[in-house]
Amino acid sequence: MAEGAPTSIEFTPSLNEVQSQTFTVSNPLVDKYLVFKLQCTAPSRYRILPSTGIIDPRTECKFTVSLNLSKDPPSQQQREVGSLADKLRFQTKAVSQLPKTDTEIKEVLAGGGLSNHLISVNVTLPEDPEEANFQDLPPSVGELNIEPKVKSAKSPKQLARTTTVQASQSDDSLSFSLAGKQFNIRMSTLFIIVSFLVGFILAKIL
Repeated sequence: MAEGAPTSIEFTPSLNEVQSQTFTVSNPLVDKYLVFKLQCTAPSRYRILPSTGIIDPRTECKFTVSLNLSKDPPSQQQREVGSLADKLRFQTKAVSQLPKTDTEIKEVLAGGGLSNHLISVNVTLPEDPEEANFQDLPPSVGELNIEPKVKSAKSPKQLARTTTVQASQSDDSLSFSLAGKQFNIRMSTLFIIVSFLVGFILAKIL
């Protein structure tokens, strides 16, 4: 009696993505209400809104079916096949009096005489990253032939030779400094003696 319900729904989700599909069902009856209920072969994998309710005469209702693979991951066999084939069952019953509570709706649906409409849900599974053929990428520009520049350590002989040269240079500098001081002392003494002699000679002449 319900009109517009699809025969199939297609999903092509990516990893960790919640994907939704919508469809609309109408009640073509003039004087009867359609009480409905939606069931699924994998209820933990899908969320259907609304899943139970009433469609008034000559009106329609929009349904949303959401798929979340993380809630119910596919089996190894399903991953190898690459798809899922679940089903929805859309049950309806026409009634003259409007059910006013959830309890009355459940009583109507439990009373039998339901019309069943099956909806195939086809899911194309994304590629499993653990089974993908990953390969190393070629190095980017600037990453080719890059090696850290490390100064080579000196051997003990080289260190000893360096120390000896430095010590020799220090001794030469010290010797040169001492020789310079001795030369200055001698020149000062010679100047004093010459000055004394010049003074003595001038005193004799005068």
